[in-house]
Amino acid sequence: MRSISAAAKTKLRTKKGIEPITVIEVDWAPNHTLSYADRDLTSIPGRIIEVGAIDNVVTVSNSSSSQQLAVTIDDTDGIIKALFDTNDVHKRNARVYQYFQGLDLADKFLLFAGKVSSPITWNERDRTVKFTIISQLEDREVGFSAEEGQFPYLPADLVGKPWPSIFGVVQDCPALQVNHAVQGTTLTGVGVVAGQAYYAGFPLYNTGSNQDSNLGAGLANISAQINVLFCAEACANFADDGAKAQQYLDQINQLEAQRTEMVAQAASKQACAQWQRAQQLADANSKGAGANPIQVLGGEDFPQNTPLTIDINGAEFTGYFNGQNFYVSGRYCQSIADQAAQANSEQTSSCPYEHRSGGGNNEYDYKIDVSCDCMWADFDTCWCRQHGFIISTSNDSANTKSDNPILQQFWADAGATVKIKSDEPITYIVSIVPGSVLAVKAYKQFTGERRLVLVPNNLYTVRSHNYGAVTAVELVFAKPLSSYTDQGWSDDVYVTFQSSVGPDTINVLKYLITNYTGLTWDNASFNNVQSKLAPFPVNFPLLDRKNTLQLLQEIAFQSRCALWLSNGVFYIQYLPEEPTPDPTDGTITVSDLDADAGVEVELTPTEDLVTKMTVKWRVSWAPGATDRDKDKSEKTMILRHNVTRYGTQEQEYDWYIYNQPDIIYKAATFWLIRKSSTWKKIKFKTFLHKLGLETFDAVNLNFAGGYVANGAVKAIVEQANYDSSDNTVEVQCIVPVRSGEMSKYVYYWPAALPASVTWPPADDVAKNDAGGGGIGMNATGNLPVGDTSAIDAGGIVWVGGPNVVFHARSDWGDRHPTDIGFSAQRVVNPSFYAELNPTSKPYLNLRTFTVAPMQPYIPQQMGNQITLDIARTKVVDSNARDGRTARLNSLIARIDEDNNLVIKGDARIGDSSGTQCGQLDDVIFVSSTGIACLREDVSVASEAHDTSEAWLSDALVVSDETGCLSLDASVYIANGDGEESQFDFKYDADGGVYGAGTAFLQD
Repeated sequence: MRSISAAAKTKLRTKKGIEPITVIEVDWAPNHTLSYADRDLTSIPGRIIEVGAIDNVVTVSNSSSSQQLAVTIDDTDGIIKALFDTNDVHKRNARVYQYFQGLDLADKFLLFAGKVSSPITWNERDRTVKFTIISQLEDREVGFSAEEGQFPYLPADLVGKPWPSIFGVVQDCPALQVNHAVQGTTLTGVGVVAGQAYYAGFPLYNTGSNQDSNLGAGLANISAQINVLFCAEACANFADDGAKAQQYLDQINQLEAQRTEMVAQAASKQACAQWQRAQQLADANSKGAGANPIQVLGGEDFPQNTPLTIDINGAEFTGYFNGQNFYVSGRYCQSIADQAAQANSEQTSSCPYEHRSGGGNNEYDYKIDVSCDCMWADFDTCWCRQHGFIISTSNDSANTKSDNPILQQFWADAGATVKIKSDEPITYIVSIVPGSVLAVKAYKQFTGERRLVLVPNNLYTVRSHNYGAVTAVELVFAKPLSSYTDQGWSDDVYVTFQSSVGPDTINVLKYLITNYTGLTWDNASFNNVQSKLAPFPVNFPLLDRKNTLQLLQEIAFQSRCALWLSNGVFYIQYLPEEPTPDPTDGTITVSDLDADAGVEVELTPTEDLVTKMTVKWRVSWAPGATDRDKDKSEKTMILRHNVTRYGTQEQEYDWYIYNQPDIIYKAATFWLIRKSSTWKKIKFKTFLHKLGLETFDAVNLNFAGGYVANGAVKAIVEQANYDSSDNTVEVQCIVPVRSGEMSKYVYYWPAALPASVTWPPADDVAKNDAGGGGIGMNATGNLPVGDTSAIDAGGIVWVGGPNVVFHARSDWGDRHPTDIGFSAQRVVNPSFYAELNPTSKPYLNLRTFTVAPMQPYIPQQMGNQITLDIARTKVVDSNARDGRTARLNSLIARIDEDNNLVIKGDARIGDSSGTQCGQLDDVIFVSSTGIACLREDVSVASEAHDTSEAWLSDALVVSDETGCLSLDASVYIANGDGEESQFDFKYDADGGVYGAGTAFLQD
């Protein structure tokens, strides 16, 4: 309602015999305000020639209102024309008042305030000025972009780029990159070779042993043999055996020649290998490096003639720019350096368990029998001998040769990107509304796809930077994220931010009005709505620049509010709540109506119907967690109602102020109720006593005639147009009664409905007006969505962090449109974020290790000694006509630690006839003490003609101490004549053993 003084209200209640006076004030220029009236007053000239009807219109569905008034003023004194000549009068403030004769001038009341607007016309003949006063402002844009500022240098790609403004808690808001790294493009191929030092120092032979040490061991072996032969030769000459001395000398000469050949061959191989390596390294360093200088397109944009390190596809080149040429003084590539080091480690690593020296494998013992009288023979022996160990690096470890070459090459063809490698700070604007950075993310390339993951906080700093009238929260990176070439980052940065403004909707509106308009707000209405919007927090960024009034109206619409400007003051109303009319002027009866004008009832136009609402919404403002379509941040809700009645009339909405889908679902359902039905409107004329009515005022229509409902019904004023020609007010109201009905629709104001009242109503369901009304309404079954056991079945929307699930028939809308008991489900928790913990793929050595079989050492035969290899020496049987052969290792198992031959237990034993064979272990076994013993169950045959046999157990027992066989005390011993006598046992106390009691057999 308009603010009208008590005296003025008394005048207005007099329907007849009053003449209101219109007073207009215009601020034609700074400090130059003129007042006009439609008749002369004491201090105000009567220069108003004509005043049109005040067109005061509200469109409730758009939550907005506008006012305008056409005015003609007498300018015979030329004052206004003079002001035209020296001032631009567009958008000057103007105020329209109503006044009544006889009242104090202070009792005039404001009809509306606005701006002088075109068309503005000065007529020379009539000496009049015509103009329009409007209340709908074409106000300033919200936000800031850099071209507005007084920056000495402005990058072209920043022009028209709005700096983000964040309200509430917003997840993954794109930050605006202010500066970009200097980049160029190579015009020539460039390369880097790594591993030269490893390769230059790598052993020439890599077969599991050090070839130089093995050569030394071989030469030492030959020298030992030569020393023994020299001794034997001397002894042969001492014994005057010239032939044998010559034989030894010939062997010495052969060994000397062999030693010389070994040294020469090793030297030749080494020299050849060293030459090949030198050539290979020279080619790698000259051809593998590519051009120097490197030609770079855009090189003049880099720092000139100063030491600089540049990055080309991950490789580092140190040098300096001179124009487009980059003169290289050093090259390095971490990835190939690591590969070279790994390959070198693989080929030079040794097994910690390898056997190197000190065992029997490296022992030698050369001996030649000579005359015992020879003075050169070993002391007190009859031989020349040399015995010892040869230390060698040969071992039994696995062959560690790798297929990975030690020399590694990096190469970038012409067209590669060139960037500065050293730190080049990169700045991002996060928000020009103050607040705190909760998390910073960027896309990172993993195998097969990109993922949005946390950026380590040691890569950036957060700061607040003042740019005069604009203060921005910024991120500063030491260098571009993409310059960490081994990590796969992109340079697009997304910030989760908690603003100091919001998530309270009213605080956000006040912030925008204060910072981007010269207007104010009505405290009473704003405070009243603030508590009602508390359960519905707003969390959104502004990433583009909108007209301030447009933005305010969008926020109001999405939050189910009406926001309008009246006389330079913003008012707000919470639309889901049933309003309370003014107790004095808020009731309209038949007596208030102008009978001559009558009453008009109409319906809202069908072209304004929306039976299908497509709602775009998002939790995160990043393009998507991954490149997969299912992870795209923008989601969709679809709501339908009355499709079968009115057909499909679709409208798309971007519900960007909320990031909690259950809030969006409830708000969209409210507008679905309002927009999917046709409503009744009533239009009538009343008198000046109702001049206090304004748009969005609630009134009680108490008509006995039943124009729109059976009985009294509340309505909302959409138009209240004052006509000064007949001093009437034309009023149009929208009534919460649907077409074809005569009672208030209970869902029109749903905020305070009981929770038991559900939407859509049963009648609409029965008429098939709920949802789309098509065959899809009867689709049933379970979709493969995973485990749904934890989902609350009581509501339609279930929010599990970033996962959102809708229950059956979600296009019907919120089943409980009331605000009572509503609590939004959280999707962004400022204190916790579940993120990937990305790690780089490790470089693994996956080749197969094999052990080459050890070659047996065969020493050269010396003198008259014969060396037999039990594994290779063949044994032949001249009596066997089939030429069969055998090897010694079929009888001899091995040489033990004491250099004794060990007979195989399973060796075959045959009689002289050769017709039968048995195994040795059938007769002998080895006791736990290592003593060979006869088995007691062995059968022994006699040479007697009767071929009698007996068992050894008849005469032998097993000793407890050794497990070996002993003679039984009761055994009988036979003499040569076959006479038997019992053996006489006596205990030897000195020796502690049993022995023979007598030296002969008893009779």
